[in-house]
Amino acid sequence: MLLRLLVGLKLAITYPKLVFFNEANNIKIFPLESLLLEEMYKRVDKETASIIKSQILEINLIERVYKPKTVVSFNKIRRASYSSERLLKIKSFNDDFCIRKILFKAKDKESEVSFYIVKGDFYSMEFNRNISSIIYENKITLI
Repeated sequence: MLLRLLVGLKLAITYPKLVFFNEANNIKIFPLESLLLEEMYKRVDKETASIIKSQILEINLIERVYKPKTVVSFNKIRRASYSSERLLKIKSFNDDFCIRKILFKAKDKESEVSFYIVKGDFYSMEFNRNISSIIYENKITLI
């Protein structure tokens, strides 16, 4: 209960418009992320790709951490807390798992991205290094 209160307080301070007025905040998907999402959609079955696309439309907050490696979290905030309420869920026997990994090269830098599902929700893209210098790249080479 105390943890939920602290998380709600942090969200209210950091994203007041989102918490109090339900205004989406920071939902920009950068070109590199978009390219990698499109590639991931090709590598999963059509139903899973469709569910992930619908879940991305439901999110109202994208949080990024760049150091030591980049993690992009796709969140739905509801009533001052992180919500796992999505219209559609990805069926799985595991609570959390990596749905796909993609090796790629951008600006002569090799990287790997992993796409994670948590409790049936598309949760994050996690890179093996800091990619802040290449987030605007719109051309990649798959390895």
